[in-house]
Amino acid sequence: VELPTVRAHSTPVRDTKLVVSVNSKERIFFVDDKGNEIDVTDTIEQVLRGSPRIQREKELYIRADEEARYGVVARVVAAARAAGVDALNLLVQPELVEDGK
Repeated sequence: VELPTVRAHSTPVRDTKLVVSVNSKERIFFVDDKGNEIDVTDTIEQVLRGSPRIQREKELYIRADEEARYGVVARVVAAARAAGVDALNLLVQPELVEDGK
């Protein structure tokens, strides 16, 4: 996934199990409880609603390739919100900014 580059501070990702990725071909992937990245393009809504960890922690990170269309990313956001996610984070490739600048 080629993330967009922006000027930002680095955001630590707590756990890869809470990351949904959208690649340049607009396929959607989620890491299951066994650590396997699975294609959930056709089932993202059900997968997020059925994930005990998402339901418990109410947090999700989205990594979307810069070539992915807005509509695909918006579908992931809508699925996350419908699953009860309160803390939604979009990951980018930061052009790191030094603190104090």
